[in-house]
Amino acid sequence: MTALFLLQSAPSRDAKLALDALGPSARTRANALLESLPRLAEKQHRLDLPTSLQALFADPFQAESILARLSAEEGELRAHPFTAISKSGAAALGVSLADVEAHGTFKVEHPTACIWLMDFLLNGARPIVESAVPKATLGAAFGTDITRVLTDRVENLRIAPEDTRGREIATTGFASIDRAKLLAAIEHLEVDLAISEGIPAMEGDALPDELKGAVQGTIVTCEKIPDLGWIIVGGLGANEYDLGVIAAVFDFGGDDKYHWRHVAFDQRGIVDLAGNDHHDGGAFGPASGVGAIAFIDDRAGNDIYEGGLASAAVGICGVGVIVDRAGNDIYRGKSWSVGTGVAGIGAIVDLSGDDRYQCGIFGVALGGPLGIGLVLEAQGNDLYRVEGERLSVYGLTTCDCSWGIGMGFGFRRDVSGGTGFIDDFSGNDRSESGEFSQGCGYYFGLGAVRDRGGDDVRTSDRYGIAAAAHQAGSIYLDASGNDSNACTTAANCGGAWDESVAVFIDDTGDDSYHCDGLAIGAAAQQAFGLFEDRAGRDRYRFAWQSVGAGGMNEYHFKDTGLGSLSIFLDLGTAIDLYLGEGSDGMRRVSPEAPTEELRQLDGVAIDR
Repeated sequence: MTALFLLQSAPSRDAKLALDALGPSARTRANALLESLPRLAEKQHRLDLPTSLQALFADPFQAESILARLSAEEGELRAHPFTAISKSGAAALGVSLADVEAHGTFKVEHPTACIWLMDFLLNGARPIVESAVPKATLGAAFGTDITRVLTDRVENLRIAPEDTRGREIATTGFASIDRAKLLAAIEHLEVDLAISEGIPAMEGDALPDELKGAVQGTIVTCEKIPDLGWIIVGGLGANEYDLGVIAAVFDFGGDDKYHWRHVAFDQRGIVDLAGNDHHDGGAFGPASGVGAIAFIDDRAGNDIYEGGLASAAVGICGVGVIVDRAGNDIYRGKSWSVGTGVAGIGAIVDLSGDDRYQCGIFGVALGGPLGIGLVLEAQGNDLYRVEGERLSVYGLTTCDCSWGIGMGFGFRRDVSGGTGFIDDFSGNDRSESGEFSQGCGYYFGLGAVRDRGGDDVRTSDRYGIAAAAHQAGSIYLDASGNDSNACTTAANCGGAWDESVAVFIDDTGDDSYHCDGLAIGAAAQQAFGLFEDRAGRDRYRFAWQSVGAGGMNEYHFKDTGLGSLSIFLDLGTAIDLYLGEGSDGMRRVSPEAPTEELRQLDGVAIDR
C-alpha cells in the first residue's frame, strides 16, 4: 500500500503568521504538539487508520490539499462517475489504482445486447469482489451476524467484552477485506452506452414460470446466467421487480418499483433509463452490497431509494453504489444508510436535481470502521439530515445523536474509523443534525465536507461542523456563499477534543457563526483546532473557550506534558461583528503563562 498523502510541506502563510504570533515557549509547545500527532496511531496500536487521516495528522495545515486529492473535477464526475468514486476511495486509502483498460462504448442494438451488458457489468465485477471478500472468514451467517452488530451499536457504541462473535467480525472480519480490489470492481462499472431506438417496442418474451410473482408488467426479454441468476430487460411500462429472485435489470422506462429482498453475498445490478422509480428495502436496502456488489445506474426521473438498515448505497465488506444522473431524488434509510461504508465502499453520485439525503442515525456519507462513505453531489439545492434515532449520548433531552453527514467513525478501542466525505458542487443547501455530524471524526476516522458554492444553512449540536474527538480528524471547506452555521453545546467549527485535529476554512462570503463553547478554532485535551475565514463581513457569537481560546488538558498531560493549540484567523478586510470576547481587528495571543496549568492553554486569535 502506497502512502500517497504523506508529503510534508510548509504551513500556509497565514497559518504561519498565527504560529509566529505565539511567544517563544508557547511556540515550542505548539511544535511539540504537532510533532506528536503522527505518532498517535502507533501509540494506540492502530495501524489501520485512513491514509487521509495520517496525512492530516502529519500536517494539519495541508487540509485543503488533502481534500483536493479526494475530490474530482465536475467534468470528470459527470463523464465518469464510477471512476470518480474509485479515485476518491483510492486517495482515502492511499493506494494506486491498477491500470484498467477503458471499456469504450457498449452498443445496445437488440434485446440480447441488454443481457450481455448486465452480464458484463455484474459478472465482470463479481469475481473481483469475491477475491476481495473471504466468505469463509466472514462466515455463512454473516448477514445475520452483521445486522446484530450494527443494530447493537445504535444503543451501545462499544462492543461488549462477552460478545466474542461481534468482536471477531469487527476485527478479523473487517481486516480481511481487500478494499483496493473493491475499488477496482467499481471502476469496472464505467462504460459508455450507445442505445438504438426501438428495442423496447419489440415483441416481448413470455415470462418463465420461475419468474411468475417476481416480475409484474411487460418485459422485452430475460435470461438466466450461470453463477449470477436471472437478468430481466424491462420495457417502457411500469414494472415491478423482486430482487430477491432477480440478479439484474435493464429497464427502458416507466415508473418502476424495485423490491430489494436480497441477502448477504448476493450480487445485484440495475440500469434504468427513465421513469420515476421507487426502490425499497428488505433485510438490506437498495444498492446495498453485503459481502458482495450492488449498484444502480439511473439515467432519468425523480426517484426514491429507501429502506431500514443498510439502505441506499451501502457497502458492508462489499460495494454499494448509486449513480443518479437526473431528477429530484430522495435517499432515505433508518440506520447505517445513505452512502455508508463499513469495511467496504458505499457511494452516491447525483448529477442534478434538488435532492434529499436522510437517515435516522449512522449515515449520509458515513465512513464506518475501515470503510469509505461518499456523497458526490454535482448540482441542486439539497437537504442533508440525520434525524436522530436515539437521544443524546450525554443524556441531554434537548438533542439527538446523529453520527453522520460526512462522518468518519470507528468502534472505539476495537477498530479504526474510515473516511466519510461529502463533495457538494453547488446549490443553496441545508444540513440538519444533532451530536457528532457534519464533517466530524471519531476514533481514528476522518469526516470531511467540501462545499463549493451556495448560500447554505447548517445546524448541529455537540461535535458538529468540523469537529473531532478521540484521535480523529475533521475538515470542512466552504468555497463561497453567505452561510449560516448554528451549533449548540460544544466543539464546533474547528473544535477538537482528545488528541484530534479539526479544521474549518471558509474562503468567501458574509457568514454567521453562532456557537456555545469550545468552538470557532478551539481545542482541548492535547488537540489542535484551526478556524480560518478568509473574506466577508462575518458575525461571531460564542460563549466560553472559543475563538482561539481552548480548554483544559488533564487527559494526557502527565504522560505527554503537552497541551493543546487553538487558532482563529479572520483574514477579510470587512468589518466583522463579535458577540463575545473578541473585536474586529483584534490580535489576541495567550500570554507566557506563569503556571503549568495555564501553559496548557496556548492559542491565538487574529482578525486582520
